[in-house]
Amino acid sequence: MLRAFPIGLTLAATLGLAAQAQVSSSPSPATAAKPPAAATAPDPALKPGMAVKDSTGAMIGSITQVGQTADGTPAVVVSVDGKPVGLPASVLTVASNGAEATASVTKAQIQGAAAPAKPPAG
Repeated sequence: MLRAFPIGLTLAATLGLAAQAQVSSSPSPATAAKPPAAATAPDPALKPGMAVKDSTGAMIGSITQVGQTADGTPAVVVSVDGKPVGLPASVLTVASNGAEATASVTKAQIQGAAAPAKPPAG
């Protein structure tokens, strides 16, 4: 009977630790994954037909579409020399008169990085 007690105690301790390990391994509310941040909309001042210039005032093209990429990043499609080029909306600043946008990149940089544009959703 004395042997049964240590075996029972060992078994109980083992099961108790296993149960504790399962409980402590579940994520707490503080460490649980947070939902992804809500997608931000493009600047409502960006509009199709708006002229896009670089910081020197040289014409780059005009906005043909405004929307978001598949991951929710605000984006625009700009017609550059008749070719659609997708750009993140963050590279554009709308002028105070609201008639044009200034790009923080040059036409050459846009053309060098250009891939055929997919229309943004939205």
